Amino acid sequence: MRPIELGYDKMFKTGGIFVGSSIHKEQLKDAGFEAPIHVVSLPFMYDEVDKRIQQYSKNTENAIVFSSRLDTEKNPFFMIDLAKDFLDLYQDWKFYITTSGKQIKSNEPKVIDTIRDMEKLYPNRFIVKEGITKDEYYQTLCNSKIQLNTSLQDYVSWTLLEAATCECDICYPDYRSFPECVPNDRRYKPWSKTDALRILKDCIDNSKTHQNIPIISNEGRLKAADIIVNGSKKEYDLWENFPINIFYKTGDLNG
Repeated sequence: MRPIELGYDKMFKTGGIFVGSSIHKEQLKDAGFEAPIHVVSLPFMYDEVDKRIQQYSKNTENAIVFSSRLDTEKNPFFMIDLAKDFLDLYQDWKFYITTSGKQIKSNEPKVIDTIRDMEKLYPNRFIVKEGITKDEYYQTLCNSKIQLNTSLQDYVSWTLLEAATCECDICYPDYRSFPECVPNDRRYKPWSKTDALRILKDCIDNSKTHQNIPIISNEGRLKAADIIVNGSKKEYDLWENFPINIFYKTGDLNG
């Protein structure tokens, strides 16, 4: 794909390329891209999703949702080990894995076998929701209290934006793009179950919501449209304009 992508670089040299995170921009620059690169998060329509989920009750179930793919780059074995430790510690909680596919799948077959074993080990507590619709997925997020991510390569994340809109608390690795779009107190040391469990415990004891993350992303979507129509004299970076930890303190898009 690299020659094709570098061809896009030449094609858009007088316009620009849009990416979700600063680290993605840095990687493109390192690969030789010369076109302007604007960091605008993902094109997420916060108001539309928020309106769609108003019918669902919020945070009614002691449940964690894992909604990423189960391929190796999403670190599924770490997720499974963490789920086991969590369910042993918190007997009144459930752990959901969701997919719109008819069945869960992975580029590492042992992941599926291990998940099926977990279903047997924790009946009615470790639950795989397969073949669910988008509305069923949103309902699951809204009803649950925490959304977990263990990914090794996300550049922002659709699952983050949707879970935050649905008022889940969140637990994410301090890795790749997440330091600029997830607050400090909801990021754990990568590959550390101890630290991830610490964050999950704080989510239980000091629960909070994170709609500011998708609201900021919505600003990025609007800024991208503005750049397309009017151009930009310099490269734009959403996360520099709206530092996530400062915004958590001010609650103001102008803060």
